[in-house]
Amino acid sequence: MPKTQRYIEKECEEESMDTLGQQLLDEDEYEKDSFIASSDDEEKSCKLAKTSSTTVKVFSNKTLDITKVPPKPKVLNKDVNKKQYDFRLTFTNGSMLTKFFGPLKCVQKVRIKICVQEKLQDPNQTFTGFRVECHDQAFTLACRGMFECDVESNMKHLIDGQQDANGLDFCISSEALMEALVASTQKETDLSITRYMDHPDRITFESINNDGDVRAVYNCNLVDSSQVEALEGMCFELQFHVNVSMSTLKELSLNAKRCGAPTLCFELFQAIDTTDPSIMHSKMRIGFTGTNTSGNHDFFISTRKEKLNGAVKWVPLSSSVSMDILEGLQMERKSKNYYDNKKLRLFLNHMECTWVLVHLCTDNSAQALVLDCVLGGSKTKHTVIIAPRSVDEFGN
Repeated sequence: MPKTQRYIEKECEEESMDTLGQQLLDEDEYEKDSFIASSDDEEKSCKLAKTSSTTVKVFSNKTLDITKVPPKPKVLNKDVNKKQYDFRLTFTNGSMLTKFFGPLKCVQKVRIKICVQEKLQDPNQTFTGFRVECHDQAFTLACRGMFECDVESNMKHLIDGQQDANGLDFCISSEALMEALVASTQKETDLSITRYMDHPDRITFESINNDGDVRAVYNCNLVDSSQVEALEGMCFELQFHVNVSMSTLKELSLNAKRCGAPTLCFELFQAIDTTDPSIMHSKMRIGFTGTNTSGNHDFFISTRKEKLNGAVKWVPLSSSVSMDILEGLQMERKSKNYYDNKKLRLFLNHMECTWVLVHLCTDNSAQALVLDCVLGGSKTKHTVIIAPRSVDEFGN
């Protein structure tokens, strides 16, 4: 082979070795400067500490100018709105408030009254939140409710000698209320309802997310409250009280609708125990008469009369009484009233609670049906009132 050719081949081999060596050197340098150069934690921290403070290291041998990196958004202060207000109601669970107002969609207007440290029947308990009152135009259906929440008052009321917002009320359309409430509620976020001083004719629904970078604000106009009568003076002397499963009551109302029954009939029968005069046996019957089908459900309960702190109370027996014994008693009818099933369903369809406390009279008079639905503790509940109806009104 000629010398020239061998010389050229030798130079090519040397150049290839130099190139390969440079590649290996570059790879070593790359691994030295990369974040994964070594599995040793101390060696990693030393190499990261040598990184220039004016650059940002990325997962390659390239660098990025720190001036081109957008700054992290600043966390906004949730109390960004400094406008003066009359009152502000704050709720930690907007979805719970939505469930509370859901049953009130059956009426047109709702009156809301602010309560601050209101004394309850128990002298050791007070209530802070709001109360609601509403009824239909014919006054055959009414509801009183209470919801416990935080209340903030503006100091301007000191001018009128009023220390806080206690007793202030306003009236709002139930449709507008639900629209604003649903639109403004964000998941796992506090919700506030505020009446600002510069807009006394409306209330504002606001919610700010936990990061403070998203705020929902919706306004809802207030309406004339003259057509919504106060229900504070409404009182019923009802002597029989029993808890019924809400799902059972809903099912009975639905069955009546399916069978074409316009009313639900509530009856009460009672008898004193033959061996112990302190024991009272009661049977509550809920039934209907449909187009082709009629029937009822019977609910039995036995209670004992006891005196507690000077008051007489009927305490349920710890053990149930055989139905054969109850059926053998000569029970006396204490009440029988019919109630518009359509009116009842307006509330029950949107009520979300496990139990409902049913109140009935024991003097065979025409009395309203009163239902207590506890939604979240004893201070958050609805009291539904349905007027009795005559069977003849429905053409039966």
